[in-house]
Amino acid sequence: MSNVVKYSALGIPFGMGYPLTFGGNSKTFKQVMDFGITIKNNIRNLLLTQKGEKDYDIEFGTDLTKILFQFQIGDPSLETAVEETIRSAIETYLPGVKVDALIITPLDTKDGAITVKLDFSADFTDPLNLEFVVKATGVEDSGTTSNAGGSPDSADKLV
Repeated sequence: MSNVVKYSALGIPFGMGYPLTFGGNSKTFKQVMDFGITIKNNIRNLLLTQKGEKDYDIEFGTDLTKILFQFQIGDPSLETAVEETIRSAIETYLPGVKVDALIITPLDTKDGAITVKLDFSADFTDPLNLEFVVKATGVEDSGTTSNAGGSPDSADKLV
């Protein structure tokens, strides 16, 4: 992790922004200069990928939409299964990330959807969070991302 400090000081980007957009007047994708935002993007991509979607690693991702078909909204087993698939995916594929809090809330719809809010931290980052909606038809990024203080992170707003 010592490279994180070195790369930050040198102005070397850690990855591409999410969603993929062109950066400024250049012909390249927007670059992320903050390690915490790169971690957040990696978590988002991991959790929004369904197991079996990635050809060469069918265990990559989560079973979030599959779980909604297995359990009724309000069933305590639903929250347990969602938490298990998220924690397992992060422990396996992002071992440097610590899940500080995971809040699962049913939505007020007939679709049988839930909202998942994940507070996390990693080395060299301030605590951050990520929020998304899981429906039986798929997972939607709610566009809500902020740091632990609750203020929107302008470099990570979804367009």
